[in-house]
Amino acid sequence: FSVKMAAAGKYDPVKSEKTHVEAIGKFVSDDVDEDLTSVPGIGPAAVANLEKVGITSTVALIGKFLSLHTKGMSALDHCDAFGAWLTELEIHRTRNTVTRAIAEKCNRFMKGLCDHSSILSEYEDRD
Repeated sequence: FSVKMAAAGKYDPVKSEKTHVEAIGKFVSDDVDEDLTSVPGIGPAAVANLEKVGITSTVALIGKFLSLHTKGMSALDHCDAFGAWLTELEIHRTRNTVTRAIAEKCNRFMKGLCDHSSILSEYEDRD
């Protein structure tokens, strides 16, 4: 992605706490549902944008999230990268919700990858 898009797509964990908290909790605790609309924040328009780049299932979306991680990357930077990618796909309004849902789902089976409390702490220290 471009630097401009990365800046525009920065993940805001505070915004993600204000919406869809119950839905995110259910998504994280439930088995993976292949339907993209099972991801909190993903509706028909987002599905259409994701399908244009070959993301046709929740598993593929999780795979994309994981593919953006690089060695030594912080959890917040990882979420920023995913948010920037969603922004490139014109998924703006719900990108924080989608990012948090996917990050927490991944953290469930890969402990420490994207722990929300660690992300919040890092976010508070960012200027």
